[in-house]
Amino acid sequence: MLESGLIPKVSWKSFENYGLAVTRSPGGAQWWAEHKGVIGQELVQWLDGISDDDAKTRPIFYDLFPHWRM
Repeated sequence: MLESGLIPKVSWKSFENYGLAVTRSPGGAQWWAEHKGVIGQELVQWLDGISDDDAKTRPIFYDLFPHWRM
């Protein structure tokens, strides 16, 4: 998607940040393992390739959407 030019870099960065926010949230890693097959493989490979150290600098899902916090 990014490499083919179908998605602008700024949109891709948003997908990246959102994806990392989900995978780093409570239960997010389990959800990711079970559902990443329905997401574009380019994005899946990109997110899976981001280092843990880099991922830890990003917000988690509840930081982005506090109204989902229980």
